[in-house]
This record gives sequence, structure tokens and C-alpha cells, in this order.
Amino acid sequence: MMATSVIFWSTPFLFLLSLSTAAASGLFEFRIDSFENPLARDQDGNCCSNSTIPPLIRSSFYPSDSSYCSSPCRVYFRICLKHFQHNIDTNTPCTFGEVTTHVLGDNRLEGHPYTVPLHFNFSWPKYCSYIVDIGHESFEGSRTKEGMHRIIYQHKMQTSLQVASDWTYKSYEVGSRSKARFNYAIRVTCDENHYGDDCSTMCRPRNDDYGHFTCSEKGQIVCLSGWQGEKTYCRNATCLPGCHTKNGYCDQPNECKCRYGWEGSHCDRCIKHPGCLHGTCEKPFQCICNEGWGGMFCNQGS
Repeated sequence: MMATSVIFWSTPFLFLLSLSTAAASGLFEFRIDSFENPLARDQDGNCCSNSTIPPLIRSSFYPSDSSYCSSPCRVYFRICLKHFQHNIDTNTPCTFGEVTTHVLGDNRLEGHPYTVPLHFNFSWPKYCSYIVDIGHESFEGSRTKEGMHRIIYQHKMQTSLQVASDWTYKSYEVGSRSKARFNYAIRVTCDENHYGDDCSTMCRPRNDDYGHFTCSEKGQIVCLSGWQGEKTYCRNATCLPGCHTKNGYCDQPNECKCRYGWEGSHCDRCIKHPGCLHGTCEKPFQCICNEGWGGMFCNQGS
């Protein structure tokens, strides 16, 4: 399954709408750490190759028991992820997805873990079931032909799996007839820009006209330095320290732009009436004469 992408439109309204309607998106990973099938047999105890070493030939090289098969198994894996079932039904669809690998090796797989990813675009439910078919493919493409592939082991499991970066490890002896051993690990992580216990919280860092923020580990908006207002996506710049809160404003951090009628580095000085010569102001465009002066422009001595 492909994760659903979210488009940010050209207006703030549609941008905010896209945040609220974003779909959950994440990844279930199944990592095969090691697999051993020393007897090269399937789940029924038969040789994957349908033949054993003849006793007269075998006796000079191998022990005299009849368990040695002439050829190794060609091992592939099928992972079927589905909703939680108390009794796992192997005949119903893999509701959360399935992946089949190519042939990964023969009777012994170890040293190079192989990860099988399954993407999902729904809220992770925490509880799930999965089926692992470990099969033998006689030759490339033969698994689609009747009688040309075998199941070495089928592993079924229900689990409670929380979203986390850490792996959950499993180890099993997988069959008395095949003497096989299987070690694997699983985990669920959210896709990029998705957060939360179910990967449904979306937070996409940005630094443009629609917001200036990054995201916390839980997907909460964290304003970039110089910006404030998490509820408005950090679109409010933090003005120059000391900038008058009413007479000044800013479009960028550490600015102090004066409103009409005010001046100064912190916009805390009113502009006098044009032509005011010997006077001051308390509000913009006043001309309050100094002592000893009068007139409209305070230019007449008393």
C-alpha cells in the first residue's frame, strides 16, 4: 500500500484544512534475523528436493541415519499482516497487506538480516495478527505452479505492538520434523511527518508565509527561534526587545517598525506637528509649546 500524500494549497484556509484531514501513515517492519533448516525438510518432514542421498553413497560421507536430503531448500518468506483475530484464519485476505520475498538463501540464513516492509495508511490499531509462510521454491517462478513449491513452516501470531523505534524480538523452534529454528524482530514506525500512538497526528515542519515551526517527538508544533503563536502556526514574529507593543510592530524577528505618527528605534517617540519649532508632543502631531513660547507652531516668544 502506498502512503497517502497531503497537498498544501495556496491559501492559508486550505493549508490548515489539509493538516486536519491528513491520513495516518506508517510502516510495519518484519526483520528476518536468522533461519536454520538443517535437515532441508518441509513441515510434513519431506525433503524439499524430494530425494535423499542413497545409503551406499551417503555412508562414506554422512551418518547412516536417513534424514539427510540431497539438495537444500530454496527459502523465501511471505508475510501476511491482518487485523487481530483470536483464531487466525489463514484463508481470509491479509487486511493490512502482504509481501512475498524472493529466494533469500538455502538451509541457513544468518549474518545479514533482511527486512520486509509493509506500508499502511490507516490509524495503527495496536493489536494485529500476522502469518509467516516460510516456503521452498524449486526454481524461479515455480511457487505459482501447482506442486512446485512447499511450505517449510507456517508461523501464526497475535500481538500487541505499539508504535516505537525499538524492535521486538522473537525466537522459535519451528517444527519437530524439520528441526528448524527461526529468529526475527518486528516493529511499527510512523512515516515522515506522522506522529502519535497510531501515526494519525501530522506535523510537517515549514518556514514560509504559512508558518515557522518544527515538530516535537509527539508531533506538536514547536516555533522556530524568533517566532511565536503555536495556535496560529507560529506566524507571529517576535519583535525587537523593547519595541513598543502598541506603537510598533514587526514582520520579521527582531524588527521594530513604527506605526504612523511614531518614531525611534523602539517606536516610543511621537512625531510632532509639522513645523512645530519650540514644542513637544504626547500624541502624534501635537505641538505643546515649551515655556516661553506660543503660537500654533510654538514659534512666537512670549
